[in-house]
Amino acid sequence: MEIFRFMDDFPEIVPKRLLLVSGASSFQGIKEVLEMYRDRINRVDEIEVTLERCELTLADFQFLISFANLRKVHFSGMSLKMVRRGLIHNTALMEHPKLNEIVFLGHEINDWSGIQLPSVLNSLDLSWNNSTDISTLIIPTNVNDVYFNKSNIHNLEILSNKIPSNLTTLMLTIKSITGNTWPVDLDILLLNDNKLDDRALKLINDFIGWPARLTNLGISNNELTKIENLSNLPRWLEILNISMNPLVCDDNQQTPFEFPHGLTNLNMTECKTSDLHFLQFPTSLKNLTLAGNRIVDISSYGHWQKLVNLDTLELFHNLIDHLDGWIIPPNLTKLDLQVNPITELNSKFPLFNDNYQFKLSDLNLARCRITKIEVDHIPASLKRLNLSMNRLNSKFEFPPSFKQLSHLDLSENEITSIVFKNGEQSQLQSLDLGKNSILRGVASSGLGIVGINQFYDDLELHLGKVKKRKFNINSLHVFERGRL
Repeated sequence: MEIFRFMDDFPEIVPKRLLLVSGASSFQGIKEVLEMYRDRINRVDEIEVTLERCELTLADFQFLISFANLRKVHFSGMSLKMVRRGLIHNTALMEHPKLNEIVFLGHEINDWSGIQLPSVLNSLDLSWNNSTDISTLIIPTNVNDVYFNKSNIHNLEILSNKIPSNLTTLMLTIKSITGNTWPVDLDILLLNDNKLDDRALKLINDFIGWPARLTNLGISNNELTKIENLSNLPRWLEILNISMNPLVCDDNQQTPFEFPHGLTNLNMTECKTSDLHFLQFPTSLKNLTLAGNRIVDISSYGHWQKLVNLDTLELFHNLIDHLDGWIIPPNLTKLDLQVNPITELNSKFPLFNDNYQFKLSDLNLARCRITKIEVDHIPASLKRLNLSMNRLNSKFEFPPSFKQLSHLDLSENEITSIVFKNGEQSQLQSLDLGKNSILRGVASSGLGIVGINQFYDDLELHLGKVKKRKFNINSLHVFERGRL
């Protein structure tokens, strides 16, 4: 094993943190390391042990927790039924000085009666056991983060007497919403992958209420269709994930739905949204994800210019077929438009019009349907442009404006030749021509080397000297002025 070689070759090194991982269905390898170098490992500040699908005996568990510097154990897909009896009134576990994070995924312990977890425990994950009897579990008062994904939680009332009042993170799969309280200091609430429908979310929104201090809420992959059932979200909310909910636009809605005014990250991936006019995004947004929807007209949202803090916009896999007249947010730096049926790039898209000023640095138009490019201007800020897997074919007329880019990806098109025009000095650091058809078939002829050298002579005349002339010209080319 590499770790034995390292420990032997560098006996003077004592790391601050040691992470031991085994996914080989055996604890023996980790045990040998811990036994052979015990004196040295005891001087490490903290140890983390991750095991997957291993057979663990009670003696093995006792051996692990005998290390006073053990900070985290992560067991995944491991039944602990045979160990359970030894955990009851286990003094070494209860009084462990450093074990503050426990992850038991698929543990198969249903009854936790008599099992006392370390008093220093800060994070507890008992997910993936649908028969857990939470009423038998005692959670130490210092725990801040609890994860009960698929853990047989029927309602909030079951948790009311179990969860510490100072809890800040709660991940929960819940079968029904009943009860009337949340932990007071809850900061993160993750209710993803439940079957919460409009009725359940309306109950929380209108009657139970959301935790007042919540900053991060995840309700991804539920059955929310009416976004108005989120009208009373906490005012301090910063991160909201409502992806994979089948939202329905109400044609009778008089005013747009407003998100909390301090929201910075919003994920609406795969919400089946076709129109944005019924939404009002807050000006505080920094990251907005609208991927995998049915948006056709991106200009249907009329307030893009108000999103002055927006840095990243994800529009991957929609139905946008043109960008005419769409003025992007003024301070946007990254725009992802992959997999949209866009066929042409020209100055009708204000980004490519010198009458506007933008700060965009990264534009991804991969896997669209672009066949034609007529771009005389790009913003000085734009440094990375991805046009891979489009439908650029035959003779590609290289726009002089593209020389301002640092990285240009034209890979996986159908380009057979490139024609350059005189223009400004190139700033390109890389040009990806992978899987195109330039000089395809010529290399095997007597003119192969001549044709390749002529290609590079022309390329270097207009774009600068490449670091390496390759026999396969349909590949990534790096220029001497910069690095990838």
